[in-house]
Amino acid sequence: MRRYGFDWLRVFVIFLLFPFHTARVFDAWEPNYVKGAVGGFSTWFVASLGFWIMPLLFIVAGYSAYTALAKRTSGQYLKERVWRLLVPFLFGLLLIVPPQAYIARLELGYAGNYLQFLGAYFTDFSDLSGYTGAFTPAHLWFILYLFVISCALLPVLLSMRKRPDRLLWLSKPWVMLLCVIPITLSQALPDIGGKNPFYYAFLFLLGAVFATSDVFMDKLRRYKWMMLGIGLLAGTVFLVIAAMYGWPEGWNAAGISYAILRNAAVWLLSLGVMAVADVYLNKPSKALSYLGGASYPVYLVHQTLLVMIAYFAVRTGFSAAPQFVIIMLGSLAASVACFEICRHFKVTRFVLGIK
Repeated sequence: MRRYGFDWLRVFVIFLLFPFHTARVFDAWEPNYVKGAVGGFSTWFVASLGFWIMPLLFIVAGYSAYTALAKRTSGQYLKERVWRLLVPFLFGLLLIVPPQAYIARLELGYAGNYLQFLGAYFTDFSDLSGYTGAFTPAHLWFILYLFVISCALLPVLLSMRKRPDRLLWLSKPWVMLLCVIPITLSQALPDIGGKNPFYYAFLFLLGAVFATSDVFMDKLRRYKWMMLGIGLLAGTVFLVIAAMYGWPEGWNAAGISYAILRNAAVWLLSLGVMAVADVYLNKPSKALSYLGGASYPVYLVHQTLLVMIAYFAVRTGFSAAPQFVIIMLGSLAASVACFEICRHFKVTRFVLGIK
């Protein structure tokens, strides 16, 4: 069953990245390709969104992957993964991402031109974040993880499709709530540059489980406001603790308790938002058709354009607020314009995964 509300969620999250990544220019949490004057609003705006919006995308992606297998063979499914995920990732890795690292290197005082920079870029793996100008997948880590996870879990998805009724016990509300525990345990497994593939794979798998029967979505719709409310409460407590004591880490009592609280917020916010979207946005429209088609290529190009605009915006002499507006609206307009141009040519449609 096609759930248009989930399509709207993808659109919402991807376009929310414009204010989010603009705020990253001004937040105090960690380095970035370009940094302006640090502000409290940007810092807490990033904190309030950064811990749950990407997990939400993986949950929705798992749901979509399971439903895609209803109309595709395994071969067709894998072919689509290659075309829609691997090809754009490789193209982006070679041509879209490097300018971000170059800008980061300029921020650190580098005086060489772009071609000179590229001479060492593809062999420098010293910092995968890219914030120091080394090789990085940048924001395309999401595409890479989604490709690997969706292919690696194909046998599991096929097994689930044979006997979907075996998973109905997971639809009990208290069982859904207890999913927070294995979600947290998955974070104990190795990560790559701070991005844990096992954590995101488990969320993807849980999203697929919710697609096995309408019983799951019926339960989510029934408890939507309760889940959303508890998720917001858990998220608020999570942020208050972070403000007062910092972010506890490690597998001690404090770190585990904090991780469970964080994942309770992630899980319940995601389920609540999914349920609300399914109830109120579950219908096709021309706006959704356009924005849904634009969101993926816009995601691919948005951060490079944003970083380039930010590099010049922070040097205008304007205060942080006008800089924020220039970066956010300028990158949004440039990204949509890029999509409008690229969707008219076969080659650019192919390398950007445009349907």
